[in-house]
Formats: sequence, structure tokens, C-alpha cells
Amino acid sequence: MDSDEVKKQNEEKEMVKKLLAEYKRKVNKEIEKNFKEMEKDEKLKEGDIVLNVEQAQYLLDTVTKTKNRAFVRAKRGAAKNAREFPNHKWPILVPFSFDSTISSEMKAHIYKAVKLWNDNTCLNIVEDDEVSPRIQFTNIVGRGCSANVGMQSSEAYQEVDLEYPDCYCLGTMAHEIGHALGFFHEHERYDRDSFVWFYPDNVDPENHHAFQKGTTESSDNYKVPYDLGSVMHYGAKAFSINGQHTLVPRAEACRVTMNCDNDGFQNPDTCSTCICPQGYIGAKCQYVDTVGYAPVGIDNTCEGNILFATPNWQYINGQIGSKNLDSKTDYSYCHWQIFPDIGQIILIEVLDVGQVCGDGCTWGNTEIRTAENRGNTGIRLCCRSDLGSSGKLTITATNGYALISLYSFNNIQRFSINFRQY
Repeated sequence: MDSDEVKKQNEEKEMVKKLLAEYKRKVNKEIEKNFKEMEKDEKLKEGDIVLNVEQAQYLLDTVTKTKNRAFVRAKRGAAKNAREFPNHKWPILVPFSFDSTISSEMKAHIYKAVKLWNDNTCLNIVEDDEVSPRIQFTNIVGRGCSANVGMQSSEAYQEVDLEYPDCYCLGTMAHEIGHALGFFHEHERYDRDSFVWFYPDNVDPENHHAFQKGTTESSDNYKVPYDLGSVMHYGAKAFSINGQHTLVPRAEACRVTMNCDNDGFQNPDTCSTCICPQGYIGAKCQYVDTVGYAPVGIDNTCEGNILFATPNWQYINGQIGSKNLDSKTDYSYCHWQIFPDIGQIILIEVLDVGQVCGDGCTWGNTEIRTAENRGNTGIRLCCRSDLGSSGKLTITATNGYALISLYSFNNIQRFSINFRQY
């Protein structure tokens, strides 16, 4: 690190100190005690989240506007109002690098955590030590596991601190990468108390701030269900001072993690069932939904099926919907799943799609899912032009299945597909 970068970081740290000091002056003593941990490292908050100057200033400004309202009512403002921190949103491509403190063994572990995010999101996190801004992984004694929240556009790189060996389990590494990508903690959601019991008496007083909730004004859950199994959720005994639980699921059934099939996840409302990716049904998402669905007044024309590939070509001609179907909120759907023999690859040729064509396939589409995670959105087709100049699109499925789904909000959607294994 050159002298200019060191000077810049020192200046930033001093600025954060001043802002936090001014913040503390404006809030009452009850809230001030929650910042003992921050006094150890003026850029840290919530144990593993790093605060920068812009975020510290926003914190101060919000408290000034709301007088003596607690920090917890302001700290997640960036989570709801992305415009507050427009420079902290990563593009789809997120570069990362390693500094000299990271050994080849540590790199192997970090690659697995990066792969977890790449395989389960639309992000593309790639190694590139020449691009700025970027994430840079470090292993510095005394820093523990910590990261900034979101992209730090004013810096050449932002550090994700992973101290060896304590930080090198998959969940911890994925958690810190999540912060760097822009995620806060799951258990800080404003609706947290509807899903877990919090026991403050079991928490080290210096870490109470790590369990403070957001509010409906300062955060937005984007209608995503509360996820007890989220990589961003603290464990049952996080920061416990006496070995007792600090967070306990309210529903009895949720005290045992539900193992869901086909990449479903535990339903936080019932706990004994799973929320399934489209195309799968059952308490554990163990069945393919071959029945399909059609809105009231529309015939269900689904002829979904479970099919088994062979070396010989087979043909599927799918169709759903109706000329009378025109809805912006309800839609017809139907699913077909293809299985190959163990170790075989499925070869799919899409010969035709339609009949309603539009940008983004708004009114319906043929979706083909082949990713390892079955909850990931697949390729979506609705126009013959989507098949390319040859009029035929070829897809290979290497993860032991292919799920073909038809959706229609308007009129009729159809496809013609050949498939075989090799």
C-alpha cells in the first residue's frame, strides 16, 4: 500500500471518529453504551460490519433529524433507500483479489464461498486484481471476520478480513462476502420478533447492538420471507455470555432445520413444510408438479410429465393458456422434467416457441432450467427469434435433470422440443 493510500485511510478513520463522537453527543446514554465495541475500532459496528465516512455521516444526519430516536431506527436506511448510497451498489460483475497474507490453502477455502454466491445468485464474482473498486481478502491478526457493507466506490479495493483459522468455515466466509455485496443481517429485520425469540439477558452487553432491529421506515424486506436458514442469520448462541441461547425460533418445528429437496427452503410460517421452487410441490418439494394450473374460467390444458432420456431422440409438444386468457396477476403454468441415466448428459433442441412474443417475455415464456441449484431461473424463450438464425437452439444439461416450464399470462404459449441423452 503506498503512502497516499495510507494517508487516505488514516484521514477516513479520523473522520469516522469525529462523526461518531458527534453522534454520541446527540443520543442518550442508553444508546451510547451500545458503542463500546465501536470504540475498540472506530470503523466497526455490529461486530463484523465496517462503517465508512459516508455511512457514518448518514447515521449522524438521520439521528439529527429524528432527535433522540435510537440508532437502530436509522442504521438500515441504506438498505431501504439505495439512493442514499448510490455508489455502494455493485454491478453484476464483482471483482476480487487476495493480498499477500492469504495462503494457497486459504484461497482454496475462499473460492468455495465465492462459488456459493455465484451458483445461487445472478452475480458473477470473479478474480481480477487489476480492476477497481474490488473486494480484497486479507488475513490480519486481530481483525477477526469483518467487511464493509456494499461497494466502496471511493477506494481501489475494500478489505474482507478473514483471520485464520477461525473465519475459514464456509458459512462465515459466505456471510462476510454477503456484507461486502450489500447485505445486512437477517435477524435485524423489523419483523424479526414474529419468527424468533431474542434473549438480551444472555447476550454480552457490549454486543447488544448486534441484535437491534430495523424499522419499516428504515428497511425494506422486498416481500421475501424470513429465512431462519439464511447465511446472514446469526446462530442460536451468537454472542452468548453464559452459554444459553440468544435467538430461538418461535415455532417449535423450526427448532429443527427442515431439509428440503430440489433446493427448496424452510417455510418460516409453518416450519414443517418447505417453500418450493416453481415446478416442485410437496411438504419437502420432493415431487415434480405435473398437474399445472390455470386461472378460474380457463381450461387447464397442462400435459406435464416426468420423462426419461434415452440415446434416441424423443419429442415434446407443450401448450398452455387460452385465447380468452388476459391477466396481469394470474397465469397458467405447466412443467415437464427430464431425467437421464446416471452420469449421462441431456441434449435439448428447441425447435419452436410462441405464440405471444414480447421484450422480456412479459406475457409468457418457455423456461428451461438446468443449473445445479434448481431454484435458479433458467433460460426463457418466447419469440422464434430467441432461437437464433438457425431457428434451433441447442442446450446441454449436465446436472442430472432438465426442467421445462411453460407460463402464460396472455393467450396461448407453446413449445416444440427434441431431447436425448449421451
